[in-house]
Amino acid sequence: MNMKRLPLILFAFSFLQNKVLASSDEKFPIYDKQHNTVIGYYSRFQDDTLGHLKTTYYDHEGKEAVKEFLNTEKQGFVTYEINQQQLSAAVKVNINPDVVLFERTDTTNNKKKTATEARKENSIAPLQLAKFIQSNIEKLKEGGKIPIYIASWERLELVKMTLKKSDQFPFPSYLADKDIIVIEMRPANFIIAQLVNPFYFRFNLKEQKITHMLGRIPLKKRNGGKWEDQEGVVWFVKKEAP
Repeated sequence: MNMKRLPLILFAFSFLQNKVLASSDEKFPIYDKQHNTVIGYYSRFQDDTLGHLKTTYYDHEGKEAVKEFLNTEKQGFVTYEINQQQLSAAVKVNINPDVVLFERTDTTNNKKKTATEARKENSIAPLQLAKFIQSNIEKLKEGGKIPIYIASWERLELVKMTLKKSDQFPFPSYLADKDIIVIEMRPANFIIAQLVNPFYFRFNLKEQKITHMLGRIPLKKRNGGKWEDQEGVVWFVKKEAP
C-alpha cells in the first residue's frame, strides 16, 4: 500500500448552505501550515434546488487548477466529479445504493481506468464530508468516534477513516474560542495512522459550521519539474482572515 497516496481523498472537500457554510463566488485564502503565506484560493457555489454544489481551487497566482461538482438530486444516489488540471486527471465517482463506481480519465490521451467497490455504511464523496460532520456533531462533541468511507478520487477506492473530537488545536491561537472544537479525521488502520498526517476541522458550535481545515489539499506544488502533494489551511470565512 502506498502510504504517501493514502490521504489524498481531500481536499476535494466543501460545504453546504446555511448551517454549514453559505454559497458564494468569493475566493477564500488557503495558507501554508505555518499560516505565513497564501498558497492558493478556493470558491464555491451551491444550488439547493437542484442539489448541486460546485467548487474551484486556484493556485497562488489565481490560476484555476481544480474544479469539483457534486450532484445529490436523486435520493440514494451521489455523483461526484473532479477535474485536477495540474495532473491532467478527470475523475467521476457514482455512489449508488449498493455499489461505488470510479472512472479516471487522463485528459492528455483520453485513457481511462475504472474500479468498482461494494458500498459500505457511511460511504460518502469528499464534498459531503462537511455536512456529515455537521449532522453528527453532537456525538463527536461528546467524544464519540465515527467510522466513514471516503471515495478517494486518486486511489479509486473507498478509504476507511475515523472522525473524532481532537485534543489538539493546530490552528493559530487567535482562532481559539469557547464555542470552537476541533474534529480530526485520520485513517482507521492504527499502523497507517502513525504514518500519515490527519485532517483537522475547526467547528464553530454556536454557528454550527466548519470555518477552517488543516490537511492535504488537492492543489499541488512544483518541485524539480514534478507535481508534489502539499498541506494547507483552508479558510471558509472571510471576516476572520488575518
